[in-house]
Amino acid sequence: MKVSARANNTKSPSQNKKKPQQKPEQKSQQKQKPQPKPQQKQKQKPQPKPQQKQKQKQKQTELDRLVNTPGAILMLFGLPLFLQFLWYSCEKNQCSEIATVQEILRDPVTFLKQLFPLPNTTAVVIFFSWIISQWVFHIVIPGKILRGFPLIHDKSTLDYKMNGLACFIVTIVGFFVITYLGLLDPSVVVKQYGPILVTANITAFVMCLWMYLKGFLYNQGNPSGNLIIDYFYGYEPNPRIYGWITSDVKFFLEGRALSCWVIMDLCFCYVQWIDGGVSKSLALITVLHFFYVLHYWCYESNALSMLDFTAENMGWMLGWGNLVWVEFCFCMPAFYALRNPKPLSYPLTILFFGVWVAGYLIFSQANLQKHRFKNNPKGKIWGKPPKVISTPNGHSILASGWWGLSRKMNYTGDLIQALSFGLPCLSLSLVPFMYFIYLTTLLIHRQYRDDKWCHSKYGKAWEEYRKIVPYRLIPYVF
Repeated sequence: MKVSARANNTKSPSQNKKKPQQKPEQKSQQKQKPQPKPQQKQKQKPQPKPQQKQKQKQKQTELDRLVNTPGAILMLFGLPLFLQFLWYSCEKNQCSEIATVQEILRDPVTFLKQLFPLPNTTAVVIFFSWIISQWVFHIVIPGKILRGFPLIHDKSTLDYKMNGLACFIVTIVGFFVITYLGLLDPSVVVKQYGPILVTANITAFVMCLWMYLKGFLYNQGNPSGNLIIDYFYGYEPNPRIYGWITSDVKFFLEGRALSCWVIMDLCFCYVQWIDGGVSKSLALITVLHFFYVLHYWCYESNALSMLDFTAENMGWMLGWGNLVWVEFCFCMPAFYALRNPKPLSYPLTILFFGVWVAGYLIFSQANLQKHRFKNNPKGKIWGKPPKVISTPNGHSILASGWWGLSRKMNYTGDLIQALSFGLPCLSLSLVPFMYFIYLTTLLIHRQYRDDKWCHSKYGKAWEEYRKIVPYRLIPYVF
């Protein structure tokens, strides 16, 4: 073979000339051979992008989809009826749900006629005076402007005015001032509780319809295409009112509902005070609610990271929930204590207050621990270096401290606080524990939802965290 090659080189120099012509062809062929590799890489690179988009869409569609269309219809009609049922029980039957059920079975027609008292002028004036005054406080009282967290659906950010604590203080002080001056009789609020509740229900349904039409007409938001679901969960994420004022409807209602919670408690205390004195049970419940809401306002900016603001649309669920459910359901422990005043010994008072303090410390310290870890991942947790699980995307999962006991220890603390609100009533009735029942249902659902999200985001790292911390809420129990 070597000889023949040399012979070809010596006998025909013309072939020797062709050889250098073939060399560049061979080089070109060699260049062409690796070409499919970059093409394959180019095909592989865009593949994860649609997957990521699908994951984002799944997050949006799975986001707190606690109910489907039949469930949404059931809640749209069932929850307002249930709130009217609670009011009727406290107004007519000393907050006894059993007595109310017996009354329904005896004469359902008469019961339905009394279940929805028609709104009157007094009820309408009281309700809208509250809404307008809170709106004016929100607009007029100065506050720091903070940039919110990126929204899940489009990664945009919005500005929010942080003046909730000042508005809350003005509201509480204003309540005592106008009551002292005789401009407000809080007992009227309690007497008109039923008509005010109906007024709030009507207003909430109309407001949610406005938000739906606003998003539909201006093509704003990420609708599902299902009319009922879009009305229930919302058409757009953050409906805002622009003009000489700019205000976020969701952010406004979220906090002011909590302020109304405290005002309702104070109205109940006033009624009991003029009847001879405020009972220890009602006084303790009011104090606990006040500090609970005060904590929210002191850390108002933390709410911007909640899924309510970054991911969920503003529909009936949040609109009616904040305008009606929070204001008229969360105060049920105080309403029960008003209708059923019971002597509460000092040891029990201290015990129930201690339960709330324990829940508050767990709730606040768990959140603070995670906040400090994000700012300083190497900082000590309970005097020791933190146990950290690294993820492929560069994040770190805290697996020590409170977060080494259960995966949602802050939820556990919140539930303990909610339980403490009903304990002073010294009753086995469900009415004083309505907030605890509601919050338990909500947080268990959110824990399962968040667990799925974290697993889809962190993968095997989250599976490792599950092995280290197997408990969801209650250490060694659940």
